[in-house]
Amino acid sequence: MQRGILLNGRFILKKINLLGLFLLVLLICCKKDEENLIGPGSESAIPPRKSNLVVELPETFEGKILLDGNNDEAFTKRDWQGIPSVVVSQQGVIFVAWYTGSKGEGPGNYITVSVSTDKGVTWNHNALIVIPAKPEIRFFDPALWTDKYGNVFLSWSKSRNSLWDGKGGVWFTKIGFENRFTFTMPRRLADGVMMNRPSEDISKTSLLYPIAVWKMGGTVNSGIFVYKSTYNDQYNNSRGFTKVSSIKFDDNLRLYDEHQVIQLKDKSYLVMIRGIDGIYFTKSKDLRNWDKVKKFTAVGKTASSRFFLGRLKSGKLALVLSNSVERSNMKIFLSDDEAKSWKYSMLIDVKLGVSYPDLAQSPDGTINIVYDFNRFNEMHINLVSFKEEDVMKNNYQNIFRTLVSGKQ
Repeated sequence: MQRGILLNGRFILKKINLLGLFLLVLLICCKKDEENLIGPGSESAIPPRKSNLVVELPETFEGKILLDGNNDEAFTKRDWQGIPSVVVSQQGVIFVAWYTGSKGEGPGNYITVSVSTDKGVTWNHNALIVIPAKPEIRFFDPALWTDKYGNVFLSWSKSRNSLWDGKGGVWFTKIGFENRFTFTMPRRLADGVMMNRPSEDISKTSLLYPIAVWKMGGTVNSGIFVYKSTYNDQYNNSRGFTKVSSIKFDDNLRLYDEHQVIQLKDKSYLVMIRGIDGIYFTKSKDLRNWDKVKKFTAVGKTASSRFFLGRLKSGKLALVLSNSVERSNMKIFLSDDEAKSWKYSMLIDVKLGVSYPDLAQSPDGTINIVYDFNRFNEMHINLVSFKEEDVMKNNYQNIFRTLVSGKQ
């Protein structure tokens, strides 16, 4: 069984006598790296040159991408799992990613991706796995997303020696599935964590990335940031990945920021942030200067947990969260007035222990939401599907429910 391909390990340059040959090889490698750029440009894609000709290589991947791992007990026997993400390709393939490994959140965590080609009825599990090559590394917080060209991306974060090493690092690869996975060389975006996927601006010319460097663990450059890249129609990708904004939020209310940024139709911007006691929000007219962060109360109580905020194909905004101070009573809310009000809602799951929803629409407009339940016991990764009209009419009985993974 072909389990995988070692993509990257620690790369150490040794002094060689043929300096000219070395520089030629380096130039060819860098040029190839530029040609293979498949998404947002990495902050460290091309090693910088110095006057003394010492090359500082970017941080390495230190992992493997494995294919078809479902027959390996190392990946089928788990002590816990959770934190899912979902995306649907233009061909209708549903991708669901989450992370697991070790005894809990810490070194040894890895990303697993399951796919369904029949609208969630059956699943191909462990079709792609992103696993650390060293025991002190963890890969966590996966996010699945697409761009306007139909490219599908998987991103995740990396930490060393602990749950959080003070730096993190967001990585990504472009993936595809036609009976078998395809993927590209993982690339590093920036320090930090990107729990929620990038969002498009109203004009569909740019992508906005919600990346945070958590404040815990002695982090020096902690903050809640927005990055931006611009679509390049010539090459069907995006370029110019740049940090454009930092949002001030009381450190006493911060832990895992897990924020999201979207542009509104009046060209202003809305950011929602996870605080220690629920969800907060702020707005900006120019993506650089932000209003004072306030508690989000428009739908009532909210839990300190990851939420989903995004725009549907119809133009309405969708918000999915725990409508409670606990991780329970998960609901979807819709707004047709750019987040001024959230007049439509529907209960997704009332149980205590449901958390971390993510949403993606199928080509026909079907809304698909994944979330986890009781990560250490039932270990459920759930998928629910329904129509936008079901939310507007509160037709919760129309929800299609399926267990992607977990104990029956």
